[in-house]
Amino acid sequence: MRFKNLSRQLEAGPVQCQRGVCAIDIDDDGLCEAYICAHDGPNLLLDFNDGVYRLFLLPQLSDAAASSQSAVACDVNADGLEELYVHNISDETVAVPSSDRLFARHGLGWVDLFNHETNQSLRNRVSGHSLAVIDRLGNGSYGIIVQNHSPAGPLQLYEIEDQHEEKLHDVAADTGIQVLTDGTAMLAAPLFGHTMDLLIGGTEDLDRIFVAEQNGHFNELPATQGLGKTGHSASLCLVDDPRYGICCIVVRHSQDSRMYRLDKGKFVLVQCPGLEDIISPHNVVAADFDNNGYQEIYVTTTAGRNHLFAWRDGTWTEVDPGILSEPGGSCSGVCVADFNGDGCLEVLVTHGERGAQPLSLYEHEDTPNTWIRIMPLTQYYAPARGSLVTITAGGRRQTRVIDAGSSTLCQMEPIAHFGLGDAQRVEEVVVTWPDGRTQCVNDLNVNTIYKVTYPNEENVEKKHGVD
Repeated sequence: MRFKNLSRQLEAGPVQCQRGVCAIDIDDDGLCEAYICAHDGPNLLLDFNDGVYRLFLLPQLSDAAASSQSAVACDVNADGLEELYVHNISDETVAVPSSDRLFARHGLGWVDLFNHETNQSLRNRVSGHSLAVIDRLGNGSYGIIVQNHSPAGPLQLYEIEDQHEEKLHDVAADTGIQVLTDGTAMLAAPLFGHTMDLLIGGTEDLDRIFVAEQNGHFNELPATQGLGKTGHSASLCLVDDPRYGICCIVVRHSQDSRMYRLDKGKFVLVQCPGLEDIISPHNVVAADFDNNGYQEIYVTTTAGRNHLFAWRDGTWTEVDPGILSEPGGSCSGVCVADFNGDGCLEVLVTHGERGAQPLSLYEHEDTPNTWIRIMPLTQYYAPARGSLVTITAGGRRQTRVIDAGSSTLCQMEPIAHFGLGDAQRVEEVVVTWPDGRTQCVNDLNVNTIYKVTYPNEENVEKKHGVD
């Protein structure tokens, strides 16, 4: 596959040890920016404006004195805007370790909700890895799951207890997920139904799966229904397999990565030749880079080269990734989003496992293939992360889950992107929210992005598109 290298536009930015990336619309212009975590400097934002990509620093969000690991976005306080959670890792030699941040928009600026007097005792100062967000009650108010390193601290689930006072509460114990884990990856998605379940990748222990109940509590699946392997999981993501629908990819440090599908409540192995042979895999994402109607699977490594798998002749096949291979690179995070609004997905790769390296930004070469982008909204008009979107176009069905935190350290854009090949109309779009409500819309234009409102208001608002 042939990609364009857009990295030169980022050369003016600092060279740092970069880690996780979160796609969030910081300036409410309808396009996501990339919030980029750094170990050894300020956290940066990647923006596309006036036809040019640029890296810039927003002082209120830069957290320059901390060592940031990962970030996620979601609407915690039900104000219709996404907040930004940043997980910072601590230096054991420092008397007062750095704490995590929860940035919320107040007026024209941002404030850290942990600075509120009622929230200071809840500051997380334990080093960990990945984050995820979850709408466990299906009401549009999200919580943030923090994966701390065992034995230093258990999983935490922060929610707002009082929306007016913005008082935080850790409900992990109340909901059944206050467990010690040693994992590096998490995935929150509707795996067993419409509610958002939680998959935690372990490094020494088994991968753990928590299934959501209607009352917001979680039950852990027995190991016999799990992924059938010991841990060492580095990264997790979902992919739309043309045969089985949504499948889960588990990338393992131990050179034994696998793909699984759900069958009668159990995970069953799916063949993806070559996936299990990748040496030192670190991150995995799935996206339709060429808009042909089939997702590709991109696996980055901390040594050697990166790998790309595509759907060819009825099976997954490893293909030439071109410049995405990055031989000799040391990849940390990967974020996929349409940062420039042209209907094609860009790939942002951070580096920092072995020291400071420049960022990489890629986009597939121009293609005549069509596309459609669907953005479900909560009842508060914020992005409805964790929603399921299914479309029918050109005689085929495709499914996506609005990302709530996946791969490792990262979170993708809150939009379902579908390549359509040569299709000229989309016959049907069905959105299922975490509370089980659905909205069906028929006969939509291609090369258009649609916002789909929560079913209290039966309408679809056209945001922008290419006629």
